[in-house]
Amino acid sequence: MNTLLLLFINILILSLSSVNFIFLNDSFQIMIQDDDNVYLASNGTFTESESRIPSSAEDYEETSIISDNETSQEAQSLQNQAQFIENAIKAKVGENKSSTTSTESQFYNLRNSYLSEWEKIPFRSIFDTFIGENSTQGYGIFTERNASIFNPSQRISLYIEPIGFNHEPIIDTKGNKLYLTNITTIITMEDDKGNEVPSIEDIQDYILKSHNKITELYLPIDLDLTSSLSTGNYVITYTLIDNISKEYFNIQKNITIS
Repeated sequence: MNTLLLLFINILILSLSSVNFIFLNDSFQIMIQDDDNVYLASNGTFTESESRIPSSAEDYEETSIISDNETSQEAQSLQNQAQFIENAIKAKVGENKSSTTSTESQFYNLRNSYLSEWEKIPFRSIFDTFIGENSTQGYGIFTERNASIFNPSQRISLYIEPIGFNHEPIIDTKGNKLYLTNITTIITMEDDKGNEVPSIEDIQDYILKSHNKITELYLPIDLDLTSSLSTGNYVITYTLIDNISKEYFNIQKNITIS
């Protein structure tokens, strides 16, 4: 009786071992068939667990791999592009230099032709007018005075743009070549009877030294009246003398003192 019982127990143990082996074998086959996931058995039902693949491995699978050949081609393309840009910049710089040189050459040719004609122009005034006191700020920059009526003791300011004056080459103390412009203005005034007013006579010198021959020159000439002048009409004569060419001209302005 005991022998039969032991035999039955042994057969039962062997049977259970065989079933367990088959179960484990099936589970192993499932894991082999699905590389990405591991399945666990519980009460005869399989459930999917979390992925055991490292996140770095997942990222690696999503990243495209560039071959050495493709990398070499890209590098060559970038090098060619950089060379093209460099050549374009050099060409542009060369064009700018060429354009600048051409423009300067044209400018100096035109200026030399202008100065050549300038020397043929007689010394005279191209524009002159009475202006407001202390209103001159530069060539062509002034406030014009519309009336020629003045009060005694008032200052009279005349703006003049002379042309045709000469330029004398000189050397300064430092050895630099300069151009001298030397103009003298003599001012006289007469009353309406032709009598000169001695108290008004004045002489003003304008001496300019420049590195280039100047042509846009303005002369602001001021004349202070005297309280002793009686009311009436007068004529002011401005005589401008070019001390280099020895040419001169006169400007006459009618004024009224009231």
